[in-house]
Amino acid sequence: GMYGMIYDRDGAPVMGAEITVDGRPAAASDSGGRFYLDALSLGEHALEARKSGFEPYSGSFEFRSGSDVLYVKLVSLAWLLDEAESAAARRDWDASIRATERALAVDPDDPVAAFMLGVQALLAPGAERLAPRAVELLEKAAARGETEPSLFLLLAELYEKRLGDKER
Repeated sequence: GMYGMIYDRDGAPVMGAEITVDGRPAAASDSGGRFYLDALSLGEHALEARKSGFEPYSGSFEFRSGSDVLYVKLVSLAWLLDEAESAAARRDWDASIRATERALAVDPDDPVAAFMLGVQALLAPGAERLAPRAVELLEKAAARGETEPSLFLLLAELYEKRLGDKER
């Protein structure tokens, strides 16, 4: 067998990640991010790791001996949102939009990701195409009970400046 460790982008262990090897459930990471893969044949194997709130990981590794250790990095929703915000602050809109899209793939209902998409639709040059989706996501967040005033101010700006709907 082989030991492995799962960390997030900040180097913290990730507990409770489900690991599959060659398409079959193989292990779950413990509180230290550690896991053990039993009964591996020598050679190349496909590995997937999944945990709610993180991007799924997919890759491969070669099993040569039991002394090898496998290291896997998972990217969290929080890291992606931080990345989107810092890229926006640098006016690197492409990087900000990419990070936001990745965050929305992890959690399509995340209100912060919806807000970021709205900001990008409003401020990023050529990003008007994002406005309808941003409005849809912000409306859903409001319907779920979000009460943050900045969400409604952003919605109003998007309706007026990007969708040409002054009434809304």
